[in-house]
Amino acid sequence: MNLMSGTSAPALPPSAAGASSRSTSSRRQFLKRSLGAGLALSLPRRSFSADSPPASRSPNERIRVAVIGLGDTTAVGGVGGRGHQLIPRIREVPNVQITALCDVDRAFLEREAQPFRDRGETVATHVDLRRVLDDPTIDVVVVALPNHWHALATVWACQAGKDVYVEKPLAHTIWEGRQMVAAARQHGRMVQVGTQNRSSPLLRQVFTDLQRGELGAIRLARALVYRARDGLGTVNAPTPVPATVDYDLWCGPVPTAPLMRRQLHYEWHWFWATGNGEIGNNGPHAIDLCRWALGQDQAPPHVLSVGGRFAFNDCGETANTHLTFLGYQPAPILCEIRNVRAAAGPDAMGRYRGRSGGVIIDCEGGYFAGDASGAGSLIRKAGRCAPFPMTAVRRRWRPPTSRTSLRPCAAGSGANWWRRPWRDTSRSLAVIWPTSPIGSAERPHPRRSANASGTMRRSATRSIAVNGTCATTAWTSKPPLPPWVPG
Repeated sequence: MNLMSGTSAPALPPSAAGASSRSTSSRRQFLKRSLGAGLALSLPRRSFSADSPPASRSPNERIRVAVIGLGDTTAVGGVGGRGHQLIPRIREVPNVQITALCDVDRAFLEREAQPFRDRGETVATHVDLRRVLDDPTIDVVVVALPNHWHALATVWACQAGKDVYVEKPLAHTIWEGRQMVAAARQHGRMVQVGTQNRSSPLLRQVFTDLQRGELGAIRLARALVYRARDGLGTVNAPTPVPATVDYDLWCGPVPTAPLMRRQLHYEWHWFWATGNGEIGNNGPHAIDLCRWALGQDQAPPHVLSVGGRFAFNDCGETANTHLTFLGYQPAPILCEIRNVRAAAGPDAMGRYRGRSGGVIIDCEGGYFAGDASGAGSLIRKAGRCAPFPMTAVRRRWRPPTSRTSLRPCAAGSGANWWRRPWRDTSRSLAVIWPTSPIGSAERPHPRRSANASGTMRRSATRSIAVNGTCATTAWTSKPPLPPWVPG
């Protein structure tokens, strides 16, 4: 997703004076003052050694890249360190050279710098990302930091004349994301968000065909994120921060508070101050595919989001069971997050129409179920079923004459699972709302039923009642954070 635009943002106000002045603002107030009129910083604006962007270079010259945020390759529940994963991919790009690495954990810096030394290559290492931005020879920065750092790192990079690749989610909050867009436009920089799946030739073909009416009008796009997680446990005293970590820099624009969980790295996803829960972790992949399928490139006009943190009984804050309805017109998006196992085994998270992840695009005459890996199936309402590519079943769609049952699809696992009669899910939220259980499309979710004792664990957001069920307004109603005092 490219945030570059020809329109311009307001000019930057003068730099704020006095870096040591203390603030008692909330995180939101800090960032408002921090980016000022959309862009200026409450800390004194970084006086980069290159006040103007680096001189333009020939397209044939090498592009110099710095990777900021390397990640923990051994963190429990993690994916192996996102920055660590990106380094070999960047090295494969012609005329691109990684010239700097940055991480607040010196152990990670040493881990990633050693292979460069082994190859006889020179790479600078920095603990403070501002030292990277001071370097006028760097053209592009890759931001693979925790979510709470995305906005500030990107805005600073734009001010320093760098182009930016920032990992999903774009920002910690919607407001912060808009400041990042404003910074890219103000400084004429290229800023790209990594949702990872838009290069899939399969989905490009599928979505083009669906938008042309291959199965009639699109009625609903479903994003499925069924990712088994374990509880974080609890601690009775602060956990020591690793000696190799500059914890003040790790916290950055959030309060420097004692670490009240077992693991610093990766588990930040499940706390509101630094992460967005699963909907901001794996959710962007599937939600972005749905927006692509619908041809939507704007925010939805309204959002309904309910969920909570159930069963784990741990110190985490964000929802582990979560439904979000994005009210796009004429076809909405329904995203379902499941982190709680219903049982042991490969189907512990349950399946929906034979799938435990990816997207399902419901149309008048059938649906597509698949993901960017190349696995996908087209199921026609009248009973035709075939794996993609769609050229195998290219035929003009005709409205069915009766409400017929679907034939089982021969492609993919769980092919015989979906046998119930077709239901038009576009006309009533009451129809699509309960069809997201673990294991069955007809049985209510066991963890969303009412708790007679009233002791159901809730997320760290205000509680609401939905048809007698205890739930919370997660993600969209994050409580204000304590003040952050800039150093």
